Amino acid sequence: MALVIPPGFAQCSVEIRNSGDPNPWYVTYGLDVSGVGGDFEEAAFAAGSAWTSTVGLQLATTSTFIQARLSVGQDGGPPLTVIAPLVGAGTSTAPMLPQNCAALYDKGTALAGRRGRGRMFVPNILKETTVSDVGVMTPASRTDLQVQATAFLNELNNGDPFPATPMVLLHNEGPGVPPPTPVTSFTVQAVISTQRRRLR
Repeated sequence: MALVIPPGFAQCSVEIRNSGDPNPWYVTYGLDVSGVGGDFEEAAFAAGSAWTSTVGLQLATTSTFIQARLSVGQDGGPPLTVIAPLVGAGTSTAPMLPQNCAALYDKGTALAGRRGRGRMFVPNILKETTVSDVGVMTPASRTDLQVQATAFLNELNNGDPFPATPMVLLHNEGPGVPPPTPVTSFTVQAVISTQRRRLR
Protein backbone atom coordinates (compact mmCIF):
# COMPACT_ATOMS: atom_id res chain seq x y z
CA MET A 1 0.00 0.00 0.00
CA ALA A 2 1.18 3.49 -0.84
CA LEU A 3 2.34 5.91 1.81
CA VAL A 4 -0.04 8.82 2.37
CA ILE A 5 1.71 12.22 2.50
CA PRO A 6 -0.86 15.01 2.97
CA PRO A 7 -0.10 18.68 2.22
CA GLY A 8 2.01 20.20 4.97
CA PHE A 9 3.91 16.96 5.51
CA ALA A 10 6.87 15.20 3.90
CA GLN A 11 9.03 12.12 4.00
CA CYS A 12 12.77 12.68 4.37
CA SER A 13 15.13 10.05 2.97
CA VAL A 14 18.82 10.41 3.85
CA GLU A 15 21.14 8.65 1.40
CA ILE A 16 24.35 7.10 2.73
CA ARG A 17 27.14 5.48 0.73
CA ASN A 18 29.53 3.03 2.33
CA SER A 19 33.01 2.28 1.04
CA GLY A 20 33.07 -0.98 -0.92
CA ASP A 21 29.28 -1.26 -1.21
CA PRO A 22 27.81 -0.44 -4.66
CA ASN A 23 24.33 0.08 -3.23
CA PRO A 24 23.20 3.15 -1.26
CA TRP A 25 21.61 2.95 2.18
CA TYR A 26 18.66 5.04 3.28
CA VAL A 27 17.11 6.11 6.56
CA THR A 28 13.63 7.64 6.34
CA TYR A 29 11.32 9.59 8.60
CA GLY A 30 8.17 11.66 8.27
CA LEU A 31 8.08 15.40 8.93
CA ASP A 32 5.63 18.19 9.59
CA VAL A 33 6.79 20.91 7.18
CA SER A 34 3.85 23.27 7.64
CA GLY A 35 6.06 25.79 9.43
CA VAL A 36 8.82 26.20 6.83
CA GLY A 37 7.01 28.81 4.74
CA GLY A 38 7.31 26.83 1.52
CA ASP A 39 11.13 26.76 1.59
CA PHE A 40 11.35 23.01 1.11
CA GLU A 41 14.99 23.04 -0.02
CA GLU A 42 16.00 24.53 3.31
CA ALA A 43 13.69 22.06 5.06
CA ALA A 44 15.39 19.15 3.28
CA PHE A 45 18.83 20.36 4.28
CA ALA A 46 17.73 21.02 7.86
CA ALA A 47 16.05 17.64 8.26
CA GLY A 48 19.01 15.80 6.75
CA SER A 49 21.54 17.77 8.78
CA ALA A 50 19.61 17.04 11.97
CA TRP A 51 20.30 13.34 11.37
CA THR A 52 23.90 13.62 10.15
CA SER A 53 24.91 15.84 13.10
CA THR A 54 23.53 13.46 15.74
CA VAL A 55 22.81 9.80 14.99
CA GLY A 56 24.82 9.89 11.77
CA LEU A 57 28.02 10.89 13.54
CA GLN A 58 28.07 7.49 15.26
CA LEU A 59 28.43 5.62 11.97
CA ALA A 60 31.83 4.41 10.79
CA THR A 61 34.13 6.75 8.89
CA THR A 62 33.51 4.56 5.81
CA SER A 63 29.91 5.86 5.63
CA THR A 64 29.51 9.11 3.68
CA PHE A 65 26.39 11.29 3.69
CA ILE A 66 25.19 12.07 0.15
CA GLN A 67 21.85 13.87 0.14
CA ALA A 68 18.49 14.39 1.80
CA ARG A 69 15.51 13.75 -0.45
CA LEU A 70 12.24 15.32 0.62
CA SER A 71 8.92 14.05 -0.78
CA VAL A 72 6.43 16.82 -0.01
CA GLY A 73 2.70 16.15 -0.02
CA GLN A 74 0.60 18.11 -2.52
CA ASP A 75 -3.09 18.96 -2.78
CA GLY A 76 -3.56 16.62 -5.73
CA GLY A 77 -0.94 14.85 -7.83
CA PRO A 78 2.26 13.09 -6.75
CA PRO A 79 4.52 14.44 -4.00
CA LEU A 80 6.97 17.22 -4.85
CA THR A 81 10.57 15.99 -4.74
CA VAL A 82 13.26 18.28 -3.33
CA ILE A 83 16.91 17.27 -2.92
CA ALA A 84 19.52 18.92 -0.72
CA PRO A 85 23.18 17.80 -0.87
CA LEU A 86 24.75 16.77 2.43
CA VAL A 87 28.39 16.74 3.51
CA GLY A 88 30.37 14.72 6.01
CA ALA A 89 30.70 11.14 7.17
CA GLY A 90 30.53 9.02 10.28
CA THR A 91 33.25 9.48 12.88
CA SER A 92 33.78 6.04 14.42
CA THR A 93 36.98 4.15 13.61
CA ALA A 94 36.01 1.06 15.62
CA PRO A 95 35.37 -2.27 13.82
CA MET A 96 31.64 -2.52 13.08
CA LEU A 97 29.24 -5.41 12.66
CA PRO A 98 28.29 -6.13 9.01
CA GLN A 99 25.58 -4.03 7.42
CA ASN A 100 22.89 -6.67 7.84
CA CYS A 101 23.10 -5.91 11.57
CA ALA A 102 21.34 -2.67 12.39
CA ALA A 103 20.45 -0.65 15.45
CA LEU A 104 16.68 -0.53 15.83
CA TYR A 105 15.02 2.76 16.80
CA ASP A 106 11.34 2.73 17.81
CA LYS A 107 9.18 5.77 17.02
CA GLY A 108 6.52 6.19 19.69
CA THR A 109 3.32 8.22 19.39
CA ALA A 110 0.12 8.84 21.33
CA LEU A 111 -1.83 6.73 18.80
CA ALA A 112 -2.74 3.30 20.17
CA GLY A 113 -2.11 0.06 18.31
CA ARG A 114 0.27 -0.93 15.56
CA ARG A 115 -0.48 2.20 13.56
CA GLY A 116 0.94 4.26 16.38
CA ARG A 117 4.40 2.69 16.20
CA GLY A 118 7.19 3.11 13.68
CA ARG A 119 10.80 2.00 13.26
CA MET A 120 14.11 3.12 11.85
CA PHE A 121 16.98 0.76 11.06
CA VAL A 122 20.53 2.15 11.05
CA PRO A 123 23.44 -0.01 9.75
CA ASN A 124 27.19 0.42 10.31
CA ILE A 125 26.64 1.92 13.76
CA LEU A 126 27.12 -1.17 15.98
CA LYS A 127 30.64 -1.73 17.26
CA GLU A 128 31.74 -5.37 17.32
CA THR A 129 32.82 -5.13 20.95
CA THR A 130 29.49 -3.74 22.18
CA VAL A 131 27.09 -6.47 21.02
CA SER A 132 26.84 -9.93 22.58
CA ASP A 133 26.65 -13.23 20.69
CA VAL A 134 22.86 -13.13 21.04
CA GLY A 135 22.53 -9.60 19.68
CA VAL A 136 22.17 -7.61 22.90
CA MET A 137 23.94 -4.25 23.20
CA THR A 138 25.91 -3.33 26.29
CA PRO A 139 24.06 -0.80 28.48
CA ALA A 140 26.77 1.81 27.91
CA SER A 141 26.65 1.52 24.11
CA ARG A 142 22.86 1.70 24.11
CA THR A 143 23.01 4.83 26.26
CA ASP A 144 25.46 6.44 23.81
CA LEU A 145 23.10 5.77 20.91
CA GLN A 146 20.10 6.98 22.90
CA VAL A 147 21.73 10.32 23.71
CA GLN A 148 22.11 11.08 20.00
CA ALA A 149 18.66 9.70 19.17
CA THR A 150 17.10 12.12 21.65
CA ALA A 151 19.23 14.97 20.29
CA PHE A 152 18.02 14.14 16.77
CA LEU A 153 14.35 14.24 17.77
CA ASN A 154 14.85 17.47 19.71
CA GLU A 155 16.65 19.14 16.81
CA LEU A 156 13.80 18.34 14.44
CA ASN A 157 11.19 19.51 16.94
CA ASN A 158 12.98 22.70 17.99
CA GLY A 159 14.51 23.66 14.66
CA ASP A 160 17.42 25.77 15.91
CA PRO A 161 18.91 27.32 13.75
CA PHE A 162 16.46 26.18 11.03
CA PRO A 163 12.65 26.20 11.07
CA ALA A 164 11.24 23.30 13.09
CA THR A 165 10.24 20.19 11.13
CA PRO A 166 8.80 17.92 13.85
CA MET A 167 8.99 14.18 13.23
CA VAL A 168 5.69 12.46 12.45
CA LEU A 169 4.59 8.94 11.65
CA LEU A 170 3.15 8.73 8.14
CA HIS A 171 0.60 6.01 7.41
CA ASN A 172 -0.18 3.74 4.47
CA GLU A 173 -3.37 3.86 2.44
CA GLY A 174 -6.27 1.88 3.83
CA PRO A 175 -9.63 2.14 5.56
CA GLY A 176 -9.70 4.71 8.32
CA VAL A 177 -6.17 5.94 7.67
CA PRO A 178 -5.24 8.41 10.44
CA PRO A 179 -3.56 11.76 9.82
CA PRO A 180 0.23 11.97 10.31
CA THR A 181 0.94 11.34 13.98
CA PRO A 182 3.51 13.34 15.99
CA VAL A 183 6.43 11.22 17.22
CA THR A 184 6.83 11.72 20.96
CA SER A 185 9.69 9.29 21.63
CA PHE A 186 12.61 7.87 19.66
CA THR A 187 14.00 4.89 21.55
CA VAL A 188 16.97 2.61 20.88
CA GLN A 189 16.14 -1.06 21.45
CA ALA A 190 18.57 -3.22 23.41
CA VAL A 191 18.38 -6.09 20.90
CA ILE A 192 19.74 -5.39 17.43
CA SER A 193 17.91 -6.09 14.19
CA THR A 194 19.22 -8.37 11.44
CA GLN A 195 18.22 -8.98 7.84
CA ARG A 196 19.69 -11.80 5.78
CA ARG A 197 18.69 -10.14 2.53
CA ARG A 198 20.95 -7.14 3.18
CA LEU A 199 23.94 -9.29 2.22
CA ARG A 200 22.39 -10.89 -0.85
